[in-house]
Amino acid sequence: MTFRQILAALWRRLWVVVVVLLVAGLAAGLYTARQAPEYASTTTLRLSSAAASGQLQELFGSVEIDLEAAAVVSPAVLDDAATRLGEPSAALEDAVSYAILEGTRADQIRVTAIGGTAEQSRLRADAVAEAFVAYVAAQVETGTQSLQEQYDAAVARAQELQDVARDDPDDLIAAADLTRELDNMNALAAQISRIGGAAAPATVTTPASEGERQGTPPALIIAAALSAGLLAGIGLALIAEQFDARIRRHQDLAALSGAPLLAELPYDRAVAKSQESLAAAARRNSPLNEGLRSLRTSMQVLLPREGPTIVVLTSVEPGDGKSFVSSRLAVTWARAGKSTVLVGGDLRRPALPDHFGDDADGPGLAELLRDAARGTRPSARRIDALLRDSGVPGLRLLPAGTADTDTSDLLALPELGTVLGHLGETADIVLVDAPPSLALTDAALLASHAAGAVVVTAMGRTTRERLTSVVDELSLNGAKVLGVVANRSRRRLPASYAAYYQRDTRSDPAGAEPAGADAR
Repeated sequence: MTFRQILAALWRRLWVVVVVLLVAGLAAGLYTARQAPEYASTTTLRLSSAAASGQLQELFGSVEIDLEAAAVVSPAVLDDAATRLGEPSAALEDAVSYAILEGTRADQIRVTAIGGTAEQSRLRADAVAEAFVAYVAAQVETGTQSLQEQYDAAVARAQELQDVARDDPDDLIAAADLTRELDNMNALAAQISRIGGAAAPATVTTPASEGERQGTPPALIIAAALSAGLLAGIGLALIAEQFDARIRRHQDLAALSGAPLLAELPYDRAVAKSQESLAAAARRNSPLNEGLRSLRTSMQVLLPREGPTIVVLTSVEPGDGKSFVSSRLAVTWARAGKSTVLVGGDLRRPALPDHFGDDADGPGLAELLRDAARGTRPSARRIDALLRDSGVPGLRLLPAGTADTDTSDLLALPELGTVLGHLGETADIVLVDAPPSLALTDAALLASHAAGAVVVTAMGRTTRERLTSVVDELSLNGAKVLGVVANRSRRRLPASYAAYYQRDTRSDPAGAEPAGADAR
């Protein structure tokens, strides 16, 4: 596909792109709406060099104290922080984390707290930091009190031993015990003194920062979803275009059918709003009427110059607009000064009354053929008597009539050639509005008595396979396909053509069937 064809395909299937884009945007919006926002705040604690190196813990000797960084997330610290915040302890269990930042002289602990708001995360970080500092201070205080108790006990034992040694100077054991207890007492005093002179084991060096939102910003999520939706929509639209067998380019008609493209009839929305008669509508300058005149010109070139000029107009399937084209083409021929007869050849579902009213209703071709089946050959007088005035100068109508037997049997009668032959002798051009050709042989039977058939296709509706099938079926039955007509074309005319038409060409040059008209 060329770039222009890709753009045309995307324009035709713009609704696919829009729907996928909306679904992606809606899904992203619902996802972000269901995600509870999280904010993270950090604070930094400093462990003294003595605490970080373990020297402070060694000073306590056999007294166990907890100065580890992991105590930040211990139940004791989190319970204290929860009490300070007035929150349940469980709320902080998964909301607090820490990381150790090793330094040359002291270690640092980075505490991160998660909250539903920026303020909540900041308050949690501050509360945990304060609780940890308090916890470490309490550990040191508890350990110091234990050492002090040991020191006091050593002093008491030393005094007892001193009394024993004084009462019995020759008691060498008491003297040795006194010396050992004095050494213990001095060691405990030195430990307590060094602990008291040491720096605070834990301090807050950086207050908690304002909480920052975590995760991907909602705007970025929605933007990514819309981008993905756009790409997916474009992909689906192009895939659907590849599997779409409907004919959208008028150039494809000739290649598929093997017959020339006789005319391209624009889809004219103004026709649906018009209440004009066919004759009045034919006088209006419009792209649609220009297309009909172009069709007439093409037919003049292809039709034989001698003998009856009979043309059958059929379509691929119902709804392609062959009766619409037949009616307006007949008016166009009549306005060109040609004696024209329009025959209602669709005996199954007559459509000409929808365009000409009562003038195209009543007995007609079906009655002539039914009489022939009963042994009464159609006479020239009988045929002429059934012709109706259309209200358009130069245009007469032969209604389809009412068929009470199988229409294929009626159309297979040789008297059909008699009827059409007589009409061809009395008129310059005879147009036959035949049924659709897909799965029906009526059009082929009619075309066997004509100069050829014109196949009307609906752009954007007729499929490639069905068009090929119809053309092959007509050819196999001995009918000559003069060409195809691209009806309801949405190809825009250049803006420079606007001056040639009286109507306002700012409206979409697409066409609809006239109000109440049968699309057959």
